[in-house]
Amino acid sequence: MASRSGKPLILISSCLLGLATRYDGRSKPSVVIMSELGSRVSWLPVCPEAESGLGTPRPPMRVIRQVDGSVGLVRPADGFDPAPMLLAWIERTLPVLLSRLPDAAILKARSPSCGLETVAVLDARRSGVEFPGDGLFAAALRQAAPELPIFDEDALATPEQCRQFLRQLTEG
Repeated sequence: MASRSGKPLILISSCLLGLATRYDGRSKPSVVIMSELGSRVSWLPVCPEAESGLGTPRPPMRVIRQVDGSVGLVRPADGFDPAPMLLAWIERTLPVLLSRLPDAAILKARSPSCGLETVAVLDARRSGVEFPGDGLFAAALRQAAPELPIFDEDALATPEQCRQFLRQLTEG
């Protein structure tokens, strides 16, 4: 599937494109992704945290598995749970994003919203033991579109990895 331009449409964490949407008000551009894929794909940028109303900059958040097994967020600085805001945004916005028919997604590693198996999830049931998990948006995206190829920027850290990614999209 391709965008109107004939290029693959890639859902991407906005900060990886150089937009200042990270919690600290900065960006985290991926020079490799932008240089290897930038002219060959169409971007569909998204920042769940900024777009859900959490603002930029914002206090750092942690993903936590609650005692009841549900997954939420906590801001260590003040104990606030921003999960309801983020989950409401995901519920409203994810169907709209998927209606654009992206060919793949590239998400920010270790992000409490976008991380893929790289987020340190605190387990409240086990006295704060951490385990690797997904961010809230990444988990919802996997569930809503299980066939969608989803990567984080760590999986596309070299020019060759980006070229292989592009080959898979255009040949498969």
